[in-house]
Amino acid sequence: MIPGSIVAINPIAHLKLYTLKKLHEAGEELYVDFQQQLARTEDATNDIITQAEAAILVCLENLSQLKLLVQQHGFADAADEIRFFKTVKPRFLSCLIYHTAVFHIHSHWPEGGAIIQREYVEREIARINQFFNDNQHFLGYYQSYSDYLDDKYFIRGINNIRLKPDSFYFEADHTFSTGYDYLLSQILANNRLLVYLEKLMLSSPKQEALYSQTGALPSIPWKFTKADAVEMIYGLHCSGLADLKTIATLFEQFFQIDLGNYYNIFREICMRKKGQTKFLDQMKTMLQRKIDDSI
Repeated sequence: MIPGSIVAINPIAHLKLYTLKKLHEAGEELYVDFQQQLARTEDATNDIITQAEAAILVCLENLSQLKLLVQQHGFADAADEIRFFKTVKPRFLSCLIYHTAVFHIHSHWPEGGAIIQREYVEREIARINQFFNDNQHFLGYYQSYSDYLDDKYFIRGINNIRLKPDSFYFEADHTFSTGYDYLLSQILANNRLLVYLEKLMLSSPKQEALYSQTGALPSIPWKFTKADAVEMIYGLHCSGLADLKTIATLFEQFFQIDLGNYYNIFREICMRKKGQTKFLDQMKTMLQRKIDDSI
């Protein structure tokens, strides 16, 4: 077992935990457990490479379990299949892509001074920006919340070669892959990776400054509930901003709040019979009112 990693989970042995639930309900429960496992890999060690190795193992195990869920439940219809490959699987797969990239970045971290390290990070950022440029069409489709091509992008067995983004699709397991769920996962992972790389531009993981930081981080007291804060944190995380623990830690520091076990708070939010996103809904209402008043 990798030093500092958590105990490996046998996906077949634990599948029974989810068999009585519908596929998407089981997927949501699996995702919550998945995030907790990732958090434990970060707590186990301060070594970034070891963290990444352990996180990759967790990602692979949970993707295997997600695949077993698909085999167990199947899809009710095309809309159900699209929802899975557009929203469920990419949340898991993007984490694998992200942690693999982090492992690669730190495994190849250059020796030398701040200038050399800064140039290394800048090249990684440039590579990601080139990826976005190369996939502008699909990126625009996804960011505009379009769905008119979902039946081409997120249904298995669509074999129009002109729709395939790269050769990965032809090597993938077609029972668990579509033409574009991997590309979407890459986009989510690279959005998150950009945030991570921008943090590296401020200080390297080896504690050698790339840029000097002056002044203390400002803070604002949080005047709402912890559940409201957790809605905000999970909303930012699900949007692909950064990993859950990073957002939560910075949120606690900036807003002077101790969230405690925010995983349990999230479970309580999921159990609400209505108004599961009431804080975010209120924010949207207030913003829309402000927009309407400004017109």
